[in-house]
Order: sequence, then structure tokens, then C-alpha cells
Amino acid sequence: LIINAAQKHTAVTAALPVHDTVKIKQGGFLGELVDRDAILLIQTPQVSTKKKLMEAFDAVKDKKADWTDETSILQEAGIKVAWVSGEKTNIKITRPEDIPLAEAIAKTKSFQGL
Repeated sequence: LIINAAQKHTAVTAALPVHDTVKIKQGGFLGELVDRDAILLIQTPQVSTKKKLMEAFDAVKDKKADWTDETSILQEAGIKVAWVSGEKTNIKITRPEDIPLAEAIAKTKSFQGL
């Protein structure tokens, strides 16, 4: 799916629509409700041509920002990033508590050909 989209667009990522209620936090209290239809959870893979990605890195090299992924850099450089539907089991392993979930998912998935 993402390969087909990458052949059509300059850059593309996997993403999941949000189904939960989302609110802005205001200190220790709930703030404004966010339109969940406008929110995506960005996943990997993130695909771009090498040329566009290198141009994007060059365009932002002097800017002070904490880039969280390549899509942020591409967008900052003015490159539109398309998205395709991701998969819930395609989780990001960032914290130690993510590892047991990743292990459980790995046990249920077939990794033939790897």
C-alpha cells in the first residue's frame, strides 16, 4: 500500500485516524475538545525520494527545532506528505513498558521471509 502511494506522491507515511476523545490539557484540568477527525497518529514507514529528503534536511539544517520524524522535516521544507492507513499493531517502541506489548504482537504475527 505504501509503496504504491510512494510511486504517486513525493512523500508518504503510514498513519492511523484517532477514535478516542482528544482534549487539550490545561494544567491539571481538561481544556478544549479537539476534532478527532483532524488528528492522525503518524507511524513508520515514512517514504520519500532520497533527493527530496536530502533537500528537506538541507532546508532545515539551520533551524532550531526538535524534529520527531522525517515527515516533520519534509513538511517544514514545504513538501506535502500523503498518508495511507496504518496498522494498530505497528507500534513505536519508545519506553520500557512498550516492550511486552511488542513481544506479544510479535508472537501473534507471522514474519515469513525475514
